[in-house]
Amino acid sequence: TMLRRLLTNKANLRICAIVNDFGALNVDAHRVARDQRNETKSENVDGVVELANGCMCCTLIDNFKSAVWEVLQRDHDFDFIVVETSGITDPIDLITTLEATYGKMYRVRLDQVITVVDCSVLLQQLPAVTAASSGGSSSS
Repeated sequence: TMLRRLLTNKANLRICAIVNDFGALNVDAHRVARDQRNETKSENVDGVVELANGCMCCTLIDNFKSAVWEVLQRDHDFDFIVVETSGITDPIDLITTLEATYGKMYRVRLDQVITVVDCSVLLQQLPAVTAASSGGSSSS
């Protein structure tokens, strides 16, 4: 995944990953934690926070706010907190929630939002989305 690539090529940056999966088993978080253990040769993986069994922007929103707060309270500072959401999460809801909860924080700022999409699915869905947003209907 893109997150694993980022964590593998992080140079000397301290990165914490908050990883969400809609399912009860958070496969991505387990893989990231395994990679971190292999890299650090330690069983203690401080840089991975798992949020599973729900959508981060709705059912797990309070867990997400708590996870961010917990990471900020840890003894050592991270250079970045990377949030990997499930495929159904609306990033705008997360951004709005963080701003409403924490306001403008001196230790944290939103740097960027990156969306990874399956191009073949996007090309199939784009005509319907375009038609719906313009008030028409799609004939594909």
